[in-house]
Amino acid sequence: TEAHVSRDVCFCCKTAVAVGPSGRVNVAWRHIFPESMRDIAMATSTDGGRTFGSLARVSEDRWQLSGCPDDGPAMAVDAGDAAHLVWPTLVNQAAPQKAIFYTSTGDGRSFAPRVRLSADDQEDAAHPQIAVDAAGNVAAVWDEQQGDTRRVVIRTSRAGSGHFEPPRVLNAEGSAFHPFVVGLQEGFLVAWPSGPAEN
Repeated sequence: TEAHVSRDVCFCCKTAVAVGPSGRVNVAWRHIFPESMRDIAMATSTDGGRTFGSLARVSEDRWQLSGCPDDGPAMAVDAGDAAHLVWPTLVNQAAPQKAIFYTSTGDGRSFAPRVRLSADDQEDAAHPQIAVDAAGNVAAVWDEQQGDTRRVVIRTSRAGSGHFEPPRVLNAEGSAFHPFVVGLQEGFLVAWPSGPAEN
């Protein structure tokens, strides 16, 4: 049976769904807030997805855009039922940069302060994904422009540390796009399509 989650959803950005060990259903999306602010929102269900509570704004980024950036959030849930989210947003309006940010939440209502994962001098980071392995470690991946190519970048955080290791580039040559990451028993598997930069 279909369940209504929210109106005013940004129509091209992907939606993220993750179910925790308690059975709580978490949904995150890019929402169209007043004045066309395209920020990330989240809602949860505690009855198996039959009904959802009101939305919570994940981060007040205030990305004002009269259109869809076609790049939404990703989410993973750990064994303690905490949800981990990554998303792209625009920063530095004077010299626009598309950056990747991370946060976590235990209840889907209150969120840890956002952490920027992409480098401060990176102008075009996009398409983030996130996973948690069986040990509770977190990995975030995305693609970004480096010279004439796009690279897949990963940052990891040990369970409970609240600290991300420095970024690492995963593809040695060519361009790579839209990476995907899966948590294993210990560690992560990352895959991506690759090809000429113009594809």
